Amino acid sequence: MVDGSEATYAKGSYHMVYDGVVYLNCNKQVGEPHVFIETSIGKKTEEGLLIQTGQSSVVLKAARVISIPVKDASSNIAQETATFMEGGFEMEYGGEKYLHISQNPIKVYNDGMLAFFDGSALYIPQIAGVRGFYRVKFIKQTDSFCKKRKRLAEQSYKQHLKSEKLATVMHNNATRAVELAKNALDALTAFADFETAVRADAGIKTEVFEDQHYCSLQCAIKAVGKCLEKAETKL
Repeated sequence: MVDGSEATYAKGSYHMVYDGVVYLNCNKQVGEPHVFIETSIGKKTEEGLLIQTGQSSVVLKAARVISIPVKDASSNIAQETATFMEGGFEMEYGGEKYLHISQNPIKVYNDGMLAFFDGSALYIPQIAGVRGFYRVKFIKQTDSFCKKRKRLAEQSYKQHLKSEKLATVMHNNATRAVELAKNALDALTAFADFETAVRADAGIKTEVFEDQHYCSLQCAIKAVGKCLEKAETKL
């Protein structure tokens, strides 16, 4: 952090802890944790934790503890509530812990829908687009399921290491990528202008040197432009 303190997190986890507060670290675009590198630095703001990596930044907000009314198989009336923390894989209900056996945390939309308990597992409502929802299963904690949960956490850790390495390589090479992309854009734009000129000189509207069937110059310009945009975010 900019003040010399540290925020901590387990690689692959959706939680970051700073000054006793748990923050949700989830990139909603890809449904995975944001990946930070050695040069990333953060600071506490009114909105949450602001983490800066090069010219890119993200704000992590404090993870909420969510309570969900639960009905059991014998009643449609909720008698108790289940609670869990955003980004976690554990849920507490009736004094017991329940685990979600997945690598993705659950985003619960508590808009009046009830969770369901069948005596051994909790089923949590999850919004699925605009028209409906499905239920996600939390299984009562046992030694066997704890081991499965641990294996999934290890897989997430290994994947995070790969993503971290990629992020570091992209950051270290972003300046050169921007340079090459700009040069390529200049060349492609010049070639597109040249193609337009020779068509006019020939008195035709169809392609001369361009091969639109394979890849038009405009498509190439757009593709390199996207490369440039991506590289600039990694500076």
